Amino acid sequence: MLGRAGNAAVGPIPRVYSDRAGRSSRAGASAYRSPPFRCTNAAGESLVVRLRGRVMPATLGLLFSTCSPKHAAVWQLASRNLVRHLAATHYVVAVPDEAIPLFRSITPKPIEIVPESRYLGRSAPALEAAMAAGDPLRLPFYRQQFAKLEAMAAADVGTALLWDGDTVPLRPFPVEDDRGRLLFHLSDDRQPDHADAVRRLLGLDPFVGRSFAAQCLPVRPAWVRECLAVIEDRHRRPWPEAIAGTIDPTARSGFSEYELLGTFFSHRHLEAMAFSASPWLLTGTSTLGGIERLDAAAERRLAAEYDYVAFELWDTPPRGWRRALGAAARLGSNLRRRLRRRE
Repeated sequence: MLGRAGNAAVGPIPRVYSDRAGRSSRAGASAYRSPPFRCTNAAGESLVVRLRGRVMPATLGLLFSTCSPKHAAVWQLASRNLVRHLAATHYVVAVPDEAIPLFRSITPKPIEIVPESRYLGRSAPALEAAMAAGDPLRLPFYRQQFAKLEAMAAADVGTALLWDGDTVPLRPFPVEDDRGRLLFHLSDDRQPDHADAVRRLLGLDPFVGRSFAAQCLPVRPAWVRECLAVIEDRHRRPWPEAIAGTIDPTARSGFSEYELLGTFFSHRHLEAMAFSASPWLLTGTSTLGGIERLDAAAERRLAAEYDYVAFELWDTPPRGWRRALGAAARLGSNLRRRLRRRE
């Protein structure tokens, strides 16, 4: 049974709350902080964990990410920081098959680069059929999610971390607390389409007051297999077909694998879960002006407050930055033309 969840008083830290459509309500400096919340288990024990100053080491058997060429610039920094800040026995990133050479050129050696198709043997036909009437540009988005599910279903490790390739870790942070419970970051970005898909698949209501769509998700692969088995039992067909059949092909984001797994975990394994009070930054582009501005000094400033920062495609620089970036692009174009003329 889920405990209580709600908002507590927000402290003086400046913040900006943003949803994935890019709308924001600014309060002070341009930063993002998910509001504090209270959550207790059936015994009244708080499940919100504050580990600052006593960070537990990561205990990952596998760190698994997906990435597209659109986020190559972010991944170049993210991949370096993943190895630096999050210790794992194995690192894997799945990318579109045609992008393998690109990612080999920008990814540090400890990370294995694999073709996305390796994990989509059962899922690709179901996804393509489900999205036939929808926007074909959304298909890669769902392929990444299904690749993560397939990879976790096959993973032979005790603990893994799913990671979005458009997100840069800023400092070490734990995936378990000092009692061995999986430690989750949460978001206040609750999308009705995600919750509806989970209800259709599992018959479960989402986690009260928060979303698990928070750029990363720690998992026990055994729990993932349990979730997928429940879906197959409820729907009497393979889980890729069942999940693909719940996606509205006209929706911009009709399904979240993080929301599916997090909701299932919270109903079946809440006693083995805890929730991080440590903040993370969603609006990296609008806060900094772009990934190219995340230099060493900016990293240090952000790392003093946040565990990680995301650079989502919908997030755009503020007007002043857009003008500056546009002017820089025009200047670069003019310089290239002049150089060609001299040649």
